[in-house]
Amino acid sequence: MRPVSETKWIRCQIGADVLVFAARPELRERHKSIVVLIHDAAGSVEDLAPWFGRLEPEAELVLSVLPGHGNGPSLTERGWEALVEAYAGSLRTFAQGRRVLVAGLGLGGLLALALNARGYAAVAFDPFFATAGREPLEAALDRAARGGRAPDPDFLFEMLGWRDGAIEQNRSYGALLDRLKAPALVVCGEASAAPAPSLMDEADHALAAAYPDLRVQVAAGCGHDVLSQAPGLCRDIILDELARA
Repeated sequence: MRPVSETKWIRCQIGADVLVFAARPELRERHKSIVVLIHDAAGSVEDLAPWFGRLEPEAELVLSVLPGHGNGPSLTERGWEALVEAYAGSLRTFAQGRRVLVAGLGLGGLLALALNARGYAAVAFDPFFATAGREPLEAALDRAARGGRAPDPDFLFEMLGWRDGAIEQNRSYGALLDRLKAPALVVCGEASAAPAPSLMDEADHALAAAYPDLRVQVAAGCGHDVLSQAPGLCRDIILDELARA
């Protein structure tokens, strides 16, 4: 497995802001399709490093560093819409004219769905459409904080309503589904999985079922981190959806 440290860091300047991505420069072939993979709010780009070996040579993989995480600077303009616009601008910069699939875990999955409204194929791995009362989400953020991996606290509060060890304010993302422009896929884990169950609750499943263009697939035996718990399944899903893009 090749570490992220041996990849090329791509810094996309979007207005006053910079988004950071990791890619393999030797694979900059114009005919290749691109998979953009976005980590979870409690994760890091290093968590996704094994995916270089899983998706190459079928696709060129670009890993995203969420703002306020690792070497990703915080955005000057705060808020969800500014975050989505920064990602859309970055994709226009380095992926123009290429077939692109955006996939992500948790909050990264929500970004994938938001970018679907901009015309990109999307796979959201275990997203959530509200944050209040999500004990598994709070537990994941608490583990990241105790492990010294907590990102920018302002980012966590703006995107998740999380501050000082708890979700203080709800953040609702259900409206994203009203904006889907192409068929999208959600792959979630099971609520009964331990120790880190799926973040999708019954209300999320009921909401998703109301949208015929949104397919939902449950990864049996997995919890929230479907990408690491079922890598073979996720690889097949990503490449199948990329072929459909």
